[in-house]
Amino acid sequence: MQKLLSIIALVALSFNIYAQPDACPEWVFSVTKVHKTLDYYKSQAKLWENEINKNKKNADAWLNFFTAARMTNLFTPASEGQPYDMTEIAENIIQNIPNTFESEYLLFWQNNPSEEAYKHLQKAYEMAPYRYETYHDYITKSEFKRDTATIKKFSELWYNHEYYSPGITNWNYNVFMSVEPNAVLITQGDNDTYPLWLLQYLKNVRRDVAVLNAHILLQDDYRKTIFEEVGITLFNKKFEDFESRTAYFNAVIEHVVKHTDRPVYFGLSLTKPLQDLLDDNLYLTGLAYKYSEKEFDNKAVIRNNFENKFLIDYLKFSFHDDFSESVVRFMNQQYIPCLTVLHKHYTLSGESQKAEEVEQILMKIARESDREGEIAHFLEKTKEQ
Repeated sequence: MQKLLSIIALVALSFNIYAQPDACPEWVFSVTKVHKTLDYYKSQAKLWENEINKNKKNADAWLNFFTAARMTNLFTPASEGQPYDMTEIAENIIQNIPNTFESEYLLFWQNNPSEEAYKHLQKAYEMAPYRYETYHDYITKSEFKRDTATIKKFSELWYNHEYYSPGITNWNYNVFMSVEPNAVLITQGDNDTYPLWLLQYLKNVRRDVAVLNAHILLQDDYRKTIFEEVGITLFNKKFEDFESRTAYFNAVIEHVVKHTDRPVYFGLSLTKPLQDLLDDNLYLTGLAYKYSEKEFDNKAVIRNNFENKFLIDYLKFSFHDDFSESVVRFMNQQYIPCLTVLHKHYTLSGESQKAEEVEQILMKIARESDREGEIAHFLEKTKEQ
């Protein structure tokens, strides 16, 4: 009997060791900060909703539920519809936890980009100046007004925050190194816009480059101001003159490339409709595309940028515990096109040592993004030529 009880106890102990613990709610970040799967966001949304049902005054639960729901909507295929009504969630937050950072921030989100909305943003910041969520929104507001002193202030707050990513900033430094002097650089996302402004206004890097976020350019007053400042002929049409937002968006960007004497570059986050529109005139120069109606030797440009301008040590080894490591690994995949061009060039010209250096970087990026087979196949074919 004693032996049987011992066996039962051992089995029970083994079960406790190997049993999966109940899922717990975790702090949920936007995909621009941390990459997670759709299943993760779905699970976290339900877990945080359970916490709300226990206590409707739980501000952390509301904010995490909101973020998880928003990310769930973002990753859910359009054909399946939107699982969550974000306006309804925002209204519930405002009703259940009024006069909190979360409710003021959501009032801003709900009414953005009106002047009334920015009053709520200011109140949220005053309530919790250590909360990073307001920093990017303040930078956007300041860019609308071309208030570079405030851009610098909030860039510094972000730079000194625990959720700042050195890897994302390193990547953006090499974007700047991919463009020539006095260029216009058109970007489309958060992670290829805010870090560039941080580098310019906080670190005094490439102040000669005009960084224009394509989505912000759709604001009429801002576009008029920045076009005059940068030296682009004014675009007098309005959204109502076009059949769709995409058509309006493309027309604004096409106007830029046709009506400035400055060299024009694009970040690598081009939307497909815009890439299709410009594709015949886009030339890879590293981590950017140059718009040019004349052909040129972009391989030589890539080589010069990589060998003489890029900072690449962080690609080989990082001493930082990067909060946004999953995002950095995703962004680093955008080195693959220019590195494959370089590897092929070095291999064919007999520069084996340089080819080996590029190969090691390529394979490290491949391992970190589950693309080892694809990159190994490319490298093997290049060596056979």
